[in-house]
Amino acid sequence: MQHLSEVLFPIKNAILAVEAANSTLADAYVNLMKIAAVIQNLPADEYKGFRNHCIKKFNHRFEEFNDPAYQLAFFLHPAYKGAGLKFGAFSLIANYAGELWQKMGKSKKSCEKLLAQMRIYKEQIRIVNGKPNPYVAPYTIGSDTPLMWWNTCEVKPNYLQRLAIKLFSITPSSAACERMFSSLGWLYGKCRTRLEIDKLEGLAKVYRFNLSTAAEKFHKTQTEISPETMKNIAETVFNEFEEEAFLEESENAELPNPAEHLYTNEQDLNLDISNMINFQSSIFNSNGNNNEHEESSDDESSDEDDEDDEYDVNEIVISIERMQCT
Repeated sequence: MQHLSEVLFPIKNAILAVEAANSTLADAYVNLMKIAAVIQNLPADEYKGFRNHCIKKFNHRFEEFNDPAYQLAFFLHPAYKGAGLKFGAFSLIANYAGELWQKMGKSKKSCEKLLAQMRIYKEQIRIVNGKPNPYVAPYTIGSDTPLMWWNTCEVKPNYLQRLAIKLFSITPSSAACERMFSSLGWLYGKCRTRLEIDKLEGLAKVYRFNLSTAAEKFHKTQTEISPETMKNIAETVFNEFEEEAFLEESENAELPNPAEHLYTNEQDLNLDISNMINFQSSIFNSNGNNNEHEESSDDESSDEDDEDDEYDVNEIVISIERMQCT
């Protein structure tokens, strides 16, 4: 059950991330990589059958996402900047970027400049040709978005910026659009067939606004529950669970041995995505990128205890402006 929950947890996060209104191609690929990393870390000797089953299903689904557009979007995501890509992956990504640029009707000279900007972006060197590298500007997860970061990355000529903005403007899921049409169908119904378009649009805006602010309103109006009441509720629930568990154990006294279905003689399978991704990268570690949300929140809470609480805001703004290449 523990290994099953470890696999299901990133799958749940992937579904929520992809169905978000502001999801991007990079979000889909990043969550796919996180699922693959969890499957890769499953024990190869113990539960070999379960691990191989997960690998088979993942490889089947990975065929749908094994598209250079997802890899290019991941490479251009300012939070990762291609971290975890294996040697040789950059040439494939750069080749696809050049083909995409050509399909956009751009010239050969501009394509060469685009690829040069991609190399500068990949190297992450602070000074390039005596000028500050704008592509090393920091990215704050939770506050920034890829579109916001690239819109403020001012480079002349802005070839890489334009390509990145085009990619991050693509939404890989139609869940948000389907939710809106579902809301319109609920408002319109079978009886309101003569409802004007402007009035329907106004009702939909009010409805979606109320949904987006419902959690905040309910939180303000929610009455607090006393600790004694919470304790009584917890004791009642846990007592019911213990009784149900005891009854289930008595009914299922003889359970099949799971070791009989481990398929120890089965050959170990490999993930297809491992040809492109290095799972030893820090973004897959527990102390790596997965906890950046927690690290940022810890940093905010520790600001009050920081001894260096006097700083010049103008100096911070100037340092960011120096990152921009005019």
